[in-house]
Amino acid sequence: MSQNRCPQCCSSVTDHQILCEHCYAGQGLDALAGMDPNLRSQRLARRLSLYLGSFGAHKFYLGEPARGTLYLLFCWTLVPTALALRDSLQLARMAPAQFYRRWCLKSA
Repeated sequence: MSQNRCPQCCSSVTDHQILCEHCYAGQGLDALAGMDPNLRSQRLARRLSLYLGSFGAHKFYLGEPARGTLYLLFCWTLVPTALALRDSLQLARMAPAQFYRRWCLKSA
């Protein structure tokens, strides 16, 4: 295995790494070909929370089907709507590295 430099933080990464372990930046187009299916998008999670959060779409996307089902069952009460707005704000304030550690590494 050869060592390369991350274009974002200049730390050392190997050829088989998809993301830099320091800054979580993607490592080239070759890395995208073998992209981990558990890798989730923070932007998509936030948009799902804003637009379909009342129905728990963001919870299903983030791998929490039990909470997504609760949102779906109680969508008529408007409580999930308030919770989804709170979740959207939390996702907006969350750093990309923190999002990756919480939502992408948990299911790996």
